[in-house]
Amino acid sequence: MKTNLVNPIKIAAKIIDIIYPQDCPVCKRKPKVTSLCENCAKMYISGQKAMISSEIISENLTTIFAIDDFNPQIRNVIHNLKYNGIEKYAQDILRLGITPFYDELKNADIITSVPLHFFRLIRRGYNQAAILAKVAANELQIPYERLLFRTRYNFTQTKKNSEKRRKAVIGLFAMRKKKRISGKTIVIVDDVCTTSATISECVKRLYENGAKKVIILCLAKT
Repeated sequence: MKTNLVNPIKIAAKIIDIIYPQDCPVCKRKPKVTSLCENCAKMYISGQKAMISSEIISENLTTIFAIDDFNPQIRNVIHNLKYNGIEKYAQDILRLGITPFYDELKNADIITSVPLHFFRLIRRGYNQAAILAKVAANELQIPYERLLFRTRYNFTQTKKNSEKRRKAVIGLFAMRKKKRISGKTIVIVDDVCTTSATISECVKRLYENGAKKVIILCLAKT
């Protein structure tokens, strides 16, 4: 029997936010719409900062939807999500910023995320990409599934150039057992696309296992 445990730290944080609301993470004004100010909320809903691009991955033209570019404000939001466990800013930006892409995403069959290695997941306690993917799944009313896993531990890619990044991720991902995706449209979510090496390797595995179409959704793109 599953028991839903309420995290007292998160409850306390929400109470503090109500009494002492934090500044909007994008422009530092006082928030009125979720954790964002009204102007920034409208900006994301209207797609003013949205980025759409395409790449040939595994011989398939793959669309990349990015909610924002990798500016200092978004970099800070992602850093807080990834290393400090502060979810609300990234969640709210994704929730609002997915609006311009809704028509392109709504008919997908499955939403998934770029996986973390087991050891890194244990150390961090959560997968930031999965947190975002579940927000997208809820907004689009599409099931979230863990489709991929990492075959080995790899060290941070931050200081590598694009060629070294691409070589480092070859064979890094594999499909989880009993996952059937043949003929399906998959949305794969990550926090940020830089050289796209890591997420492109995920996309390759999905196409190789029969996906009809794969769409990349990220919070920010360089």
